[in-house]
Amino acid sequence: MFRRNERGLPRDASYPADLKKLGYFINTDGHIRMIDYPDKDFLYHFSNNDRHNEVHREAMQICQRQEVMKRLSALGIEKLYLPQLSYGKPDEPHVPILAPPAHILRSRNRVIVIINDNQQDLGILAYRQLQRELGLNGGSIVDFTKELITRSNPSLSATLSKDGAGLEDKEADTPGLIVMNTGQLLFSYKFHTALSTRSWGALPRKSICHSSLIMHEENRVKGNECPKLHIKYVWEHVVCNPEFVDPDAQVYVIAIENGAGLFLKLLNRDWDTFADRLTAFAPIQSNITTSQLPNPLLQTFLHARARQWSVATLSSDPRVCVETPKPLHLNEEKEEADMDMEPICPMFGGGEYGIGECVFTDHCVQKCVLDFFDEVERSPGFFSNPEFVVSGSVHGGTERTFDDKDGVEVEEQVFGWSEEQQLSVEQAEVQYMREQIHRMHDSLRKTPDKDEFSTGRANLQKRIKKAETKLEVLIAKAEIAAKKEGEKAAEQSSVVDGEKWETVDQGPKVEIAGSMVDRELVRGAGLLDIAEEEEEEEGVGG
Repeated sequence: MFRRNERGLPRDASYPADLKKLGYFINTDGHIRMIDYPDKDFLYHFSNNDRHNEVHREAMQICQRQEVMKRLSALGIEKLYLPQLSYGKPDEPHVPILAPPAHILRSRNRVIVIINDNQQDLGILAYRQLQRELGLNGGSIVDFTKELITRSNPSLSATLSKDGAGLEDKEADTPGLIVMNTGQLLFSYKFHTALSTRSWGALPRKSICHSSLIMHEENRVKGNECPKLHIKYVWEHVVCNPEFVDPDAQVYVIAIENGAGLFLKLLNRDWDTFADRLTAFAPIQSNITTSQLPNPLLQTFLHARARQWSVATLSSDPRVCVETPKPLHLNEEKEEADMDMEPICPMFGGGEYGIGECVFTDHCVQKCVLDFFDEVERSPGFFSNPEFVVSGSVHGGTERTFDDKDGVEVEEQVFGWSEEQQLSVEQAEVQYMREQIHRMHDSLRKTPDKDEFSTGRANLQKRIKKAETKLEVLIAKAEIAAKKEGEKAAEQSSVVDGEKWETVDQGPKVEIAGSMVDRELVRGAGLLDIAEEEEEEEGVGG
């Protein structure tokens, strides 16, 4: 018999939580890019080994969380540790939430509470967008925090539009914002930090062959053992604590995905505990229906002072109402089965991304939620939702391109083709290549001109030049295909009274992009030099 000693097992995967060592950097627009390929996003599947991918991702996300916390701190939002209720990191097991310093939070007459989905880390809205198109600001609550600040003080808009910008006067401008942490409820004594289930799975193991570390009761933090208890603890010890929130302040809640479901179930079970402090409520992508909330007082509140934003087939516009609940007096006459799919409050489109966790990353959704809260604030004692009319139409996205000079999004016609027309294969290739070239130019502009990025910049410039040459060839192929299609259509229409007219070639042909094309047509397209170069290369090769 043979046995294998633990010391002979392969080591567990290990990667440093350091962006530079991982091969990435933050560009001038707050996006994480590869040092060697400044136009490339974070690559998860960089290995064939799932364990290496998992640990590598966690190292990257530690860096991302640290950078998000740094940016929020510059805006006056700090970590508040529970159950100690201290802003300094305690020695005992703890769970952090986000809030301004107590004396600032207490001075605000309006406080917004965010309850995130329990699959997300503190302050993160969607990693899939943070690591890609929206960057550190849009994929976290940084942009939302800036929106809160500029609504109160519009003069700060220009200052905060810069990446990584902070507040000079935090006492005056820091918003009243509390962010709960339903995801990081496991405490690691070895690393002295709160972790999500996903981060726990990436903790170091004895070897790459060993299983994940076992979770014990001791790894739970008192009073915050599960997401529901955490929400209740924050509400009772922070929101309802006069040392943190003024008893006369208006409290508005934004709850995302299952964070909304957990909060609604708490409201349904113990409405009296929350009713006095809750001014208005905005669930985001909640799957809770009216039949799950039998409390009549809660139903009345939701109909009057709640609005939901969710992905919907009728419309993606956050300003368009896509569904409304039935009047309360009709609920008594309905069978429970009829209420299974009924929304708890007026529902609006969930934005352009079409994914549940990405609804609240949509800037238009954020603005609509805050507009709703502003409506309530103007008459908090008497506000009630108006009767919304369901409107909108089923529609898809809009194809867009960009102006290379300033990145402004504009609609564009390529070769005179309208958006309504279906693109041919050749036209689609041209459009795709143009988008790629725009992205590469944009990435080059946003990569700092420093020695450490010189190799990546030079590599990107070469690829841009190569892509632009390829684009010229693709345009030629598209024009050739369009000409052939036109000739075919003309040939079909030339049969008049039984006579068939044939197209006669007008001049010599040259080969370009694998096809023989009239020389004058190639000259008119400005591609004769490329065609002649191809002929010379073929002659040399022969």
